[in-house]
Amino acid sequence: MNLSIKNKHQLDDRIKFQDIGHKYWIDGNDNDLISCTTFIKKFFKEFDFDSIIKNIIKSEKYNDPTYKYHNMSYEDIKKEWDKNSNESTDLGTKLHLSIEHFYNEIKVENKSIEYNYFLKFYEDHKHLEIYRTEWLIFSDILRISGSIDGVFINHDGSLSLCDWKRSKEIDYKGYNDKKALYPIEHLPDCNYSKYSLQLNLYRMILETFYDFKVKEMFLIVMHPNNDNYIKIEVSDYKKEIEWLFAERCNELKSLGYKNINLEYKNKIENDIQKNIKNCNMDLDDIINDYDESKPFVSLFSKRKNKVDTKVDTTSNKGKRWSKDEDNYLFTSAKKGIDIKILSENHKRSETAIKYRIMQKYNPVFDNISNFCKEYIQISENDLNKFLEYENKKKEKKEDDKKDNKKKKEIEKIPEQPKEEIKTKIELSKYGLSKKQQYAYDLISEGKNVFITSQAGGGKSYLIKMIYAKYLDSKYIAVTSTTGTSAILINGVTLHSYLGIGLGNSDAGSLYLMIQKRPNILRRWKDLDILIIDEISMLSPELFDKLEYLARVIRRNNKPFGGIQIILSGDFLQLPVVGETDSFCFDAVSWNSCIQHIVYLDENFRQEDSVFKNLLNEIRIGNISKNTVEILKSRVNVKLENAFGILPTKLYSLNRDVDSENDKELNNLVLKNEDLEFYQYDLEYEVLKNGIKNVEEKINKSCNAPFSLQLCVGAQVMLLYNMDLENKLVNGSRGVVIGFENDLPRVKFLNGITLLVDHKIWTLDENNIPIVQWTQIPLKVAFAVSIHKIQGVTIDYAEVDLSNIFENSQAYVALSRVRTLEGLSIKNFNTLCIKVNPRAVEFYKNLI
Repeated sequence: MNLSIKNKHQLDDRIKFQDIGHKYWIDGNDNDLISCTTFIKKFFKEFDFDSIIKNIIKSEKYNDPTYKYHNMSYEDIKKEWDKNSNESTDLGTKLHLSIEHFYNEIKVENKSIEYNYFLKFYEDHKHLEIYRTEWLIFSDILRISGSIDGVFINHDGSLSLCDWKRSKEIDYKGYNDKKALYPIEHLPDCNYSKYSLQLNLYRMILETFYDFKVKEMFLIVMHPNNDNYIKIEVSDYKKEIEWLFAERCNELKSLGYKNINLEYKNKIENDIQKNIKNCNMDLDDIINDYDESKPFVSLFSKRKNKVDTKVDTTSNKGKRWSKDEDNYLFTSAKKGIDIKILSENHKRSETAIKYRIMQKYNPVFDNISNFCKEYIQISENDLNKFLEYENKKKEKKEDDKKDNKKKKEIEKIPEQPKEEIKTKIELSKYGLSKKQQYAYDLISEGKNVFITSQAGGGKSYLIKMIYAKYLDSKYIAVTSTTGTSAILINGVTLHSYLGIGLGNSDAGSLYLMIQKRPNILRRWKDLDILIIDEISMLSPELFDKLEYLARVIRRNNKPFGGIQIILSGDFLQLPVVGETDSFCFDAVSWNSCIQHIVYLDENFRQEDSVFKNLLNEIRIGNISKNTVEILKSRVNVKLENAFGILPTKLYSLNRDVDSENDKELNNLVLKNEDLEFYQYDLEYEVLKNGIKNVEEKINKSCNAPFSLQLCVGAQVMLLYNMDLENKLVNGSRGVVIGFENDLPRVKFLNGITLLVDHKIWTLDENNIPIVQWTQIPLKVAFAVSIHKIQGVTIDYAEVDLSNIFENSQAYVALSRVRTLEGLSIKNFNTLCIKVNPRAVEFYKNLI
């Protein structure tokens, strides 16, 4: 079997390779062609044999008879290294060839230990179907070529890339903590970085020019000194590869390749237009899908800002570049005049000149960014306005005053005049209220902040803005304590993200659990910012364990191991499951971790001041006679509208929810025996090998039911923000009025009628999609549990308060409803208004 014939690609005939000299040709031409390996090496300093050998000879241990280089001359050490390198290369080549022959069913004669480790890998991974070995790939536009050791094909048509390594170990840190060169200077100068970048480069070429989707990339390390093979999943360096591609574009531009930017623009435009034409997707979905699989969409928003910033900071104390100076500079650069001479002529630093040329000559930024912005600005106009704030100079803030007694300082914002409070809440022109912006500024300064407010106070919106700011510049994680609340902020559960299971084990056991999972361990070490939403449902014991683990794993004795912590939630909403009087602020490490508490006292959900005041009283458990009378006036109110939409019934117990939904669906059948039901089953696809408990993960991460039965007259709730402009959002209520092409047509409470199609959800792990599923984004909503709607806004609800069993449960239910007119109450009794006095005291101390 010859895999290169069996699975031949149409581009294969265009590339040739010669072992001698390691040379590639594309269409018989090797002009300006560079191998992936050589290209990656350009961004790392060359190994300085001379300096290292001299340091060895100067070291104290050089005179130690037990030292392996004892009294060896410079030339002898160099010869020893060359010999070892050549032997290692020969053995590595033999291993690669043996593996290639094995997969292509050619007889292999190799009895080495490392080859036996490969056979063990093969036995352990028989589910991996080989697709190609030593596959030659290239990008004609970028003039880059390479050879992939092993390529496996998955059941969904995606690929997994493998690199065989005959190495004793993989270095993650690098010699003397050295770093790579610009623009990837944040990466350590080590072989793990180089191997990861190389596989990521292969992935980008395959996804951009070969129309493949790459699901997984890993190294298989096989060395006779080890006990077995080692499988290492590599990091996702998509952003870094985009930057390196931009550097390659700059290089080719300087070599006279004038149309490279136009070729990329056309490629991107064609891909997006193809998606629009072939997929029944809205624009946001297309952009999200494209951003996951193609380069350069986010390039202009990060890379150009980075270059511009470096130009500004290296332009010799702000000295402006005149037009004549620019023209002379670029003319000189085209002629190949040395940077040092240009530096002397311009009286500027070499770095400043280098970045000025890069800024002006960048072949990607302008054309591609203009094209992409047309799409981005449509759906993210508000975000773009907000991001303008980042480019403005912020006024210097006074240093925080430290309390001599080292008590917690609570952040206080001067209250607005009463006349201003009566009017519409004032928002800054960046889309944030004054207090939201204040919290945002504290976070921008690197402070650990707890953001708290009543229901509808804008916590989730602020989290999304913070995430948008740091997405491209820091390792940030958005998590929540429950799957339902995680969905609302486009995050994941805290427990799954940090790899702690239920979190019930002691810290030592959790540490061992994390150590066994390299990806989770790397996540802990790399994390810059951790956001935890719905903090009221996190126990103080678990908070302390996480804080301790962060310090131990990161070997950093700062609070939470130096990770910036942003907490969000309301201790006067649902508490820790199973706890009656325990809160996260009881944690031993709370005061050392949380530097600032910002209370957002605005309410963006309810507009009626009477309803707002009523909810505030219920929240703290201090209800006035007027509030009691208003609540009584909503008891058993019949909610009616012109569209036949019934109110969603909210129950505290799941059994009541299931019973009500079944009863109402049966009633529809009894009224019309010919009623036709449509069943929609959730379909999912596993995007990464080795994922366990898939259905459990989906169930925790999404409100979409695995099986959805609908008929005409079924009351439904929308499960995602379909149309913000028309206020069709997560929680919007409607009724099914018909079916077209097997899809439900729904009339919503605002009078809008829409055909609701399938939606695609994706679950990410470490920014890598692991599971994807589709379902109609509706839920039968005759009844819903109170726990399931924390964080959701509902137009129309009937709240049953008869079985309230938890503190703040009544408040959570009532505060979900947008207006008093949309609220009906059953079984009201003032005893159901329960709050925890310790939580109330916590908030009193904030005022």
